[in-house]
This record gives sequence, structure tokens and C-alpha cells, in this order.
Amino acid sequence: MLVGPSGCGKSSILRAGVVARLKLEVNNWDVAPPIRAGELNTTKLDELVRPAGVEANRTLVVALDQLEELFERARCLGSSHDRLVRLRDWAASERVVCVGTLRADYHAHSSG
Repeated sequence: MLVGPSGCGKSSILRAGVVARLKLEVNNWDVAPPIRAGELNTTKLDELVRPAGVEANRTLVVALDQLEELFERARCLGSSHDRLVRLRDWAASERVVCVGTLRADYHAHSSG
């Protein structure tokens, strides 16, 4: 998890640093392109994870940018609970690795 204040370069580090490096250096991982968390729905999340189940020796990296969008949507609409539960469950999986960015002012929401 990349946590920092708004505008400090978290998204750039995720895209040009973490994701790019994993694609170059880790042979048995499939790295999905970064996705803005606010654009996710449970169907899209399921579609991302499905390929990881095809080959038992591969790991899928799901890169989620601006995770605070999920917390904001949950606060305003109560609509992100299913996505948060799925992300938590996948992060506990041995074949799915979640990396993401989060504004520092939302860190307390994510740790509770």
C-alpha cells in the first residue's frame, strides 16, 4: 500500500514504479494494468481474478489506484461494501496480490 498526501505522486509510483518493475522482473506473476478503485464493480473484480485460477503456479497482481474512492462511495452511498469484502478476501489469497494507493487522510478508514 502506497499511502501519502494528495498530489505526492502515489499513482505515478504505482504505475511507473511498482507495476512496471513487477512486469519486468517477476516471471510467474500476471500484472493487471492499474485500475481506479472508483471504477470497479464486483463483476470487473471477478473478471480480473478469474485468470489466476487457471494456472495454479501463477499469481495475479491487482493494482488499485485511489482506494479512497471506495471509502468515499461507501460513506455517501453505502455501495462499496461488497467490493471491500472481495478485496480483503483476495488480499488473503496466496494467488492474488493487491497493491494500491491511498490518500493519507483515509488511512484510518482502511485500518479499522
